[in-house]
Amino acid sequence: MVSYFQKEKLSGKSGDLLDLAPILPGILTPFSYNELKIITQDFSRKLGEGGFGFVYEGTLSNGNKIAVKPLNGAGQVKDSFLTEVKIVGSIHHLNLVKLIGFCAEKDHWVLIYEYMVNGSLDRWISHEKQENRLTWITRQQIISDIAKGLAYLHDECSHKIIHLDIKPHNILLNQNFNAKISDFGLSKLIEKDKSKVMTRMRGSRCADEDDVHLLSVFRRKSEQEQLMDMVDKNNEDMQLHREEVMEMMSLAAWCIQGNFNKRPSMSSVFKVLEGLVSVETNLDFNFTYLTEVGAGNQQREATISPILPSVLSGPR
Repeated sequence: MVSYFQKEKLSGKSGDLLDLAPILPGILTPFSYNELKIITQDFSRKLGEGGFGFVYEGTLSNGNKIAVKPLNGAGQVKDSFLTEVKIVGSIHHLNLVKLIGFCAEKDHWVLIYEYMVNGSLDRWISHEKQENRLTWITRQQIISDIAKGLAYLHDECSHKIIHLDIKPHNILLNQNFNAKISDFGLSKLIEKDKSKVMTRMRGSRCADEDDVHLLSVFRRKSEQEQLMDMVDKNNEDMQLHREEVMEMMSLAAWCIQGNFNKRPSMSSVFKVLEGLVSVETNLDFNFTYLTEVGAGNQQREATISPILPSVLSGPR
């Protein structure tokens, strides 16, 4: 059956579609807005909320569930839509959420993804029910999945892809709690031969007062050799694996070193998680310090933005 969207394409009546046609990957399924209204029961079943509005559950005619994300807002919506379609529609990896379709009809910019039954990571990090809290093994697997996804984006695509908004809300979990990276609307494509990247701070600024002081607490506890004080004392499983937990915290500190030249690449991070490389021991916990990128550095990308406590949940 030819959809309304496909008919418009064949007849050449849709200006939006004709403008987008050269960049749209052929593997993506086009939907009309009316089709999406039916599939989502008039956008009545909310799965969550992102930077551009709510994400809705939909069910296709074959019974498969999908996640439908209308992009709402002014100015940046079309750019975000085009960025996500161009990036996610043309790559595939086990740890990246799969984009399966789109709608670009008049003022309706909608992205359609695979359905992730366990939602976003932020729902599970500090679950109020003890029995539903993530085990340390599951947390390790999620961290490893994220590292694999980022290493693929940085090193294995035809262009380097810098996500710029990695946070728990943008990490989705399937039925087995395998993690996939989502929301590429702020991403930046970099030519393969570029040795470093200059970009402004982007992504989501945090408003939670607990987050504002987290880096300063992290610094103080590390200097006092009391990092375990930052781990949930009511989580018996985390306390049981205290040595591994502290090793992971040291890895995180290595990744956000103020001096760019001291940060590991994501492929190195993954090697640490696999037990093939050790975490750097000479770490600076003054995370607000930032050196300029030297012209001689030929190995890693840089986000030229101070890592301040007030923007802790911003891009990584």
